[in-house]
Amino acid sequence: MIAHHRLKRIILAMLLFLIFPIAWVTRTFLCSNHVNICIYHILTNKSCPFCGLTRAIACATHGDFNSAFIHHPLWWLAVVIILCIAFVSFFDAVRKTDYLSFSKNFLLIPFWVIIIVLLILALFRLLIFC
Repeated sequence: MIAHHRLKRIILAMLLFLIFPIAWVTRTFLCSNHVNICIYHILTNKSCPFCGLTRAIACATHGDFNSAFIHHPLWWLAVVIILCIAFVSFFDAVRKTDYLSFSKNFLLIPFWVIIIVLLILALFRLLIFC
């Protein structure tokens, strides 16, 4: 792997690992007075499938797992995905491998499959909160 690719992978890994301390620090800001950072929600006044995910991760970093599940029931899946990509990216840079290149194949997934997955996620959230 070329040196600048290794540097990009290390930067990606560090940015992904930084999500958790940033969420820990910003929890009081995110959970106070209905602060909303979702552009879709601000424009349409409707929740997107990812609404509440940032608050949920912030609550989880403080050990408040009940609130995390209330904000978004699949927060743990986002944490697993973030950590997997961060670790793979870091190990790619250290070991000079290219396991993260599987993400290039993600662009080959048909758009309708992504829409169906997002709709299933939205229905899942509706069923949990209703």
